[in-house]
Amino acid sequence: MVNGAAQDYRCFVGTTTGHFAFENSAGEIFTSRAGFAQDIPASEAIALWSCAGDSDPRPAGDIMVLGCHNLALTLLDVRRLAALKTLDCSGNRLTELDLSGLASLEYLYAKGNPLAALNLSPSPSLKFVGYASRYLGYCESPPPSLNGEMVCHDGPLFWIHLGRAARLLDTTNDTLCAVKYTSPRTRPIAPREAEIRDIAYALKRTEPDAIAVAAPAMAALITGPCWLVPIPASNGSLDANLALCHAVTGLVPGARIKMAISRSEPVESSTARRRRGLSGLQPEEHHFVRRTGPIDPLPLYFIDNVITTGNTIRAARAVLGWGTGLAYADASSPFNNKLRQTVKSGPAAELSY
Repeated sequence: MVNGAAQDYRCFVGTTTGHFAFENSAGEIFTSRAGFAQDIPASEAIALWSCAGDSDPRPAGDIMVLGCHNLALTLLDVRRLAALKTLDCSGNRLTELDLSGLASLEYLYAKGNPLAALNLSPSPSLKFVGYASRYLGYCESPPPSLNGEMVCHDGPLFWIHLGRAARLLDTTNDTLCAVKYTSPRTRPIAPREAEIRDIAYALKRTEPDAIAVAAPAMAALITGPCWLVPIPASNGSLDANLALCHAVTGLVPGARIKMAISRSEPVESSTARRRRGLSGLQPEEHHFVRRTGPIDPLPLYFIDNVITTGNTIRAARAVLGWGTGLAYADASSPFNNKLRQTVKSGPAAELSY
């Protein structure tokens, strides 16, 4: 366990011996009776195991029940608890949870976590999965077969085959852009760059000639089946990027449009902010909210006319949980070198704050 903020671990541990032991990050080992809630002093990390007796920390027996809810946990590794039947890790800060190989697991309570990936392969004994999010309702029914990976994108958990989960990871990059130009605020731009910039701005006005140039160039960067999600303008309008989506879907077999995000309130446009000498919006300042229910777990592309800092795409991805920016033009400065970094899943970790 790894602790991100809580002052103490208040855990419930059930074992076959009636006792358990724990070791903190300083290497100190303690024993305790199992079967009721215990306050464990805060530590950067804690390891738990079933032990032989109240004063005998030697490993013996198995942990059957582990309750570690509302502890601000950022990492939890229970893969060695082969006999675990019930796990309650709700109300933490877990973004991924690897429960592979826990053949005895019957009950999982994981609501209140920003889970992006949950591996339950295989889980032949699983009877109940509980998960809730701030955007969508409570989900508690696993599919008939659990021989796969469960992935959650800020909503009820989606069950998909392992190969499809790998494909989602492979296609989750920051952004794809058809052309590049440098902002005239950085240096004088070449005639071709000026033309690209004019097209990018014309896309905001849904000019057919601009769409006819941009859509084929963008479509060449992707394959279907996939989702196209239009990015709302600063005033919340989807008109411009929705028109671009329609043009791209006509060129990419299997591409479908999903109006999945909106703004909870208008924001100041990037042009207006520059005129006032302000930098672009940070991801949390975009006020994006999810406006759709469960989405089939396909590669997903956020459609926009131009990319500058990449914060718009990062804000959109934070709402849905996955997705790649797909823009006509890359207008990022030479100092912004993060736009095309691939987002990779981190390794499964132990129980940590």
